[in-house]
Amino acid sequence: MAKTVRAPNLRDHARSIFLASLASALRAGQEPRVALDLLGEDDLDGRLARVARVLAGHSADKPLSAAMALMPGTFSPATVEIVLEGERSRKLADTLDLVADLDDYRPPAGASERATQAGVTITQATRSESGAVLAFESSTFPSWARWFEPSDQNILVARDREGGIAGTLLFEGPGADTVFLPLLGPAAGTIGCVGVAPHRQGQGIGTAMVARASEILRDAGTRTCHIGWTVRESFYARAGYRPWRRYRMFRRTTGHPATTP
Repeated sequence: MAKTVRAPNLRDHARSIFLASLASALRAGQEPRVALDLLGEDDLDGRLARVARVLAGHSADKPLSAAMALMPGTFSPATVEIVLEGERSRKLADTLDLVADLDDYRPPAGASERATQAGVTITQATRSESGAVLAFESSTFPSWARWFEPSDQNILVARDREGGIAGTLLFEGPGADTVFLPLLGPAAGTIGCVGVAPHRQGQGIGTAMVARASEILRDAGTRTCHIGWTVRESFYARAGYRPWRRYRMFRRTTGHPATTP
């Protein structure tokens, strides 16, 4: 960001920059001081500089709108409403899309060791297993069950020593049906609905399944594999995936909570 702005409307320009940085920091759950650090002193005229000093003196537990009210007339009603909107929003964990280049894909070292040590085997599901797989999804991840219903799905199944299902995932490619096909190309693949039974989580089974599915997709000619709409960045990084798109998520509470007499 430039340190100086040479324009007749310097104050309006500075106010816009100041507000944008302030609102951005607020929505990200940061203290007001973080927003001020994004600006150089030369970007503010004298009046805005005083507002900055007032805001910097307020801790994060005090609303910015209250600090802005200490300098009446500095910010327009629309400006105040933007800040209020940020104060009413609650920051949630980022949601991500991740990708991996499968041309020369090799699972990271140790990606499958823990699952193997736990006695888990991972194979591609056969048609005869479809009933057991669907029963597992319906009882463990019911919101995903409908995606496992088509008989032509590519499903990976992790089974324990006793033959019970410990985890599943879906994969498709190359030529996966994805809205990102124009960006990823016709040799794209996808992995989704990665789920491990609660009592078997923490044993490396999920990572091993993602790594194995990536190998199968690679051998089938998939060049780029996409994993969409997840909050589990570190989990997929263990299988060699990197963030591709990041979505900032907020939850807005509307209305007033019901009260009891």
